[in-house]
Amino acid sequence: MRLLTHNFLQSNVKGTTKGYPLRIEAKEVVIEDSPVDAELLVKMISRMKYDALVQAYDQVITTAAAATAAADTAKNDGDSSKTSAEQIKQLAPAASMPKEPPTQETLQNDATIQKILYDALFNVHVITGQLICPDTGRKFPIKQGIPNMILHEDEL
Repeated sequence: MRLLTHNFLQSNVKGTTKGYPLRIEAKEVVIEDSPVDAELLVKMISRMKYDALVQAYDQVITTAAAATAAADTAKNDGDSSKTSAEQIKQLAPAASMPKEPPTQETLQNDATIQKILYDALFNVHVITGQLICPDTGRKFPIKQGIPNMILHEDEL
């Protein structure tokens, strides 16, 4: 699941008043480097809730780094965490993201900001983990990069 996808997801559990943004607990993250498409980035940033993107990026880096460290110290062959510490280190720290949404002009002209935001939106893939509703605490699993947002019958 890309953070682009995450930005558009919300919890629809019955009685939920604040089901957005969902908190992310990443167990396995893969970084797939791809060339920056500035035109696509400009179009997508204008449609997103920027604060939720910054928060999600920070959560993914933090929880994936913790899962990686735990896997490294456990030395358990059965551990499912495949995120490498090297991949996490490749990413810019969440603090390097602009606090406010960058202007269209900034996005088109600043290669550093382009790279940071493009990595966050398109290159970070949460493979396993969970999304957590901020209102109800309901956990939605992420398996093989696909978030399962299906509700139980009593939650409809």
